[in-house]
Amino acid sequence: MIGGRISSANAAFNMLVSSATAGRDDYNTTVLNFTAGSSRWKIDKNKNITTVNGSMITHNVGTFTTTCSIYINAVNTNGTPMSSTTANARWYKVKIYDNGILVRDFIPIKTTTNIYGLWDKVNKVFYKNAGTGTFTGGPAVALTGWHKIKGVWAKTAANTWS
Repeated sequence: MIGGRISSANAAFNMLVSSATAGRDDYNTTVLNFTAGSSRWKIDKNKNITTVNGSMITHNVGTFTTTCSIYINAVNTNGTPMSSTTANARWYKVKIYDNGILVRDFIPIKTTTNIYGLWDKVNKVFYKNAGTGTFTGGPAVALTGWHKIKGVWAKTAANTWS
């Protein structure tokens, strides 16, 4: 689902899915299995503590460094997405913090040229799929009424932004 590591034998920061309601959580050199209780997960992975749908998974505190970026929908193993770890998942948002500072705030979007990907609200950067396959989108969401758009509350009609 997400992760980065030098090799399968080295320290890692991963979250892997084994079924719609179960998975494993890797932190440093420990691996803990968990049951999510439903097929829709809310995950908070903060250093050695991971919370899945309100249930806490606690690893021993550890210090480690990896030179690999974290992949979303796969585990980065020394620059290569591990084929057995790619996910078929729906992402609603992904926030990444570095010691309490929000460094990525991803939301799924479709561009005006019909390319699906993740928009980083922090850095104002669009990321298309960098792996295999393609992202697909769900149904369009029609927003009506008051919504926060670019930090400002505005009233919208269906599919019309003001």
